[in-house]
Amino acid sequence: MSHFTAACFNVVSSTKVAEHLQGKPNGLHISQLASLTSVDENKLDRALRLLASKHCFREVTPNTFANNRLSVSLLSDIGAFVNYLTHETYYAGSALAGTLIDPKLTSSIVASEAAFGRAMKYNGTMWDWYRDVSPEKSKRFDRGMAGYGSMLHYDTVANGFPWKDQPEGTIICDVGGGRGHVSMYIAKTFPQNRFSVVVQDLPPTIEQAKAFWNDTAPDLVKNRRVDFVSFDFLKDDAAPGCDIYYIKSVLHDWPDSDCKIIMAHIRNAMKPTSRLLIDDILIQHAVHDPDDKQFIEKAPEPLLANYGEGKVLHYYVDVCMMVLCFHRDMFYKAK
Repeated sequence: MSHFTAACFNVVSSTKVAEHLQGKPNGLHISQLASLTSVDENKLDRALRLLASKHCFREVTPNTFANNRLSVSLLSDIGAFVNYLTHETYYAGSALAGTLIDPKLTSSIVASEAAFGRAMKYNGTMWDWYRDVSPEKSKRFDRGMAGYGSMLHYDTVANGFPWKDQPEGTIICDVGGGRGHVSMYIAKTFPQNRFSVVVQDLPPTIEQAKAFWNDTAPDLVKNRRVDFVSFDFLKDDAAPGCDIYYIKSVLHDWPDSDCKIIMAHIRNAMKPTSRLLIDDILIQHAVHDPDDKQFIEKAPEPLLANYGEGKVLHYYVDVCMMVLCFHRDMFYKAK
């Protein structure tokens, strides 16, 4: 029944309920919220009560709701991520079975034939849909990816590579980096290294990135430690001569043939001493198999080898890629 929770989150994120409750610790009566959101109060009341029953929002008195520690997260980029999950991916997920049992589509790896297109009644990829049908949701997607990254904790990025050992003035190219939220975090976390950043993405996203950095890291902008370069990684080479090329949550969106093109455009830009950092999920088998040579640590028995529920987010993301674009996160196989 959890799909009803998702449906209610879509209601409150689409109607900005958390924003309307901001600064109102005593809450608002459902009639006031209904007026602010243009949603029937008897229906909005039921959606909010389900979420309050799961401790997102509080019902402070009968039919009066207020924010709490969970619901205020909807005010941040996490709210954009929630709206993305409960709109595009929610609808597309409902079309997965129909897509997979279609004999013409079940073996396809063509992004425009994925469940997303069936759900949206659109003949094209999700990226085409964002560009041609819903540019506003494209902007929301970029904010949502920043929210998703913050939920995963950027400490994993900071601790997963010896950033502090890099020479002062190292240039990081954030390839397909959205607003550049990860590279900004790295630059702020290691101020002594005085990293410079090149954020690269499509032109509309780069405009968002400029505004984001001006608001969030004005000192880095003022000191000219960030450049914003529009490009299409399927057509253009990355910024030349950077020290580190960082690409996060990009390759799983594309088939192998396009991944080769993306990587070639990065390779063409690299100097002999450049490094490539790929930040993506690696999928493990759930079973303990003595012949499985994956290098990723396995959970001890009797736990599932892939930590089961503890790493279930990886498998949500993997299925999400199948739903949206018929692609996948990768297994790592040691040679």
